[in-house]
Amino acid sequence: MDERPPFFSVVVPVYNVEPYVRQCIESILFQQETSFELIIIDDGSTDNSGKICDDYSSNPNVRVFHKENGGLANARNYAAPYIRGKYVLYVDSDDYLNTPLCLRNFEKLLNDYPEVDVLAFGHVKYDESIHEYRECLPNIKEEFRICDFSELIRDNLYTISACFMTFRASMINPEILFFDENVLSEDMVWSIRLALCAQKYLVYRTAPYVYRQRANSISHVVSDRNVYDMEGNTERALELIENNIPNNNRMPYYRAIAQHYSMSAFWTAMLPEKCWKEHFGFLEKYRFLLTYGVRRREKLLRIMLAVLGKTWTFRMIGKREKRLNHIK
Repeated sequence: MDERPPFFSVVVPVYNVEPYVRQCIESILFQQETSFELIIIDDGSTDNSGKICDDYSSNPNVRVFHKENGGLANARNYAAPYIRGKYVLYVDSDDYLNTPLCLRNFEKLLNDYPEVDVLAFGHVKYDESIHEYRECLPNIKEEFRICDFSELIRDNLYTISACFMTFRASMINPEILFFDENVLSEDMVWSIRLALCAQKYLVYRTAPYVYRQRANSISHVVSDRNVYDMEGNTERALELIENNIPNNNRMPYYRAIAQHYSMSAFWTAMLPEKCWKEHFGFLEKYRFLLTYGVRRREKLLRIMLAVLGKTWTFRMIGKREKRLNHIK
């Protein structure tokens, strides 16, 4: 039996995804020409998801753990001590990989460029409500590009989602690189923590990850609690930067956090208008972040707020976003 550690550890937190989890697991087990382990964390599922996971436990590449429900961030943190691979990939249990050569291609690049700490890639967005697939590739013309965090931000290649990258496992640390628990949009602060640990990024122009937008999910996600969590994430990210980065080196991090801020603003606009004033204080306090924004969204938001003010800006954004997401 080969006792060498696998090249990849693929971590899949599972909670009540009975219709989807088998496709997710099999898309990983079908990976070819690479070494990997699959760590499945059943986060207290109350449907048959946990039993489906156990169906694969006899596979030598699979380890299944069952725990009380603690949320996505808690499940990812729970997996950390069990990771044996050199690189880690998180896959959400209602998503899947769309090619059996995904990990092989990642491994080849990471072996060719051993200085790389993070390999980021694109995804295919699948809107389950209208059965539509849309490929979202990194904004580069070449097959791949190696850069540091400053270049990543400058060229608009930064991604918040932990699922759209694989990264060096040795960077995981319960005091440095971990997921904040009991908040929504936990990837926001995690991606800043990752930037504090990583020296080199490789951006790969491919989309092997299928991200499923489940029917009506947006209407559940856009809530007052989620906006408050996103605001807290922005404040924690700023605190991280101010405590760890000298003032003259903060520009790329502020540019990244400007994306978090604009997300908070757009999601606030999707709340009922009577809720907006509760968030105006946060938006005014951190409005300076928009001066660092490099994306069209941040630039447009800065102009609209200056010309129209907060209320009319939110009215215009809210109508557009609700129309695009089919929300009444």
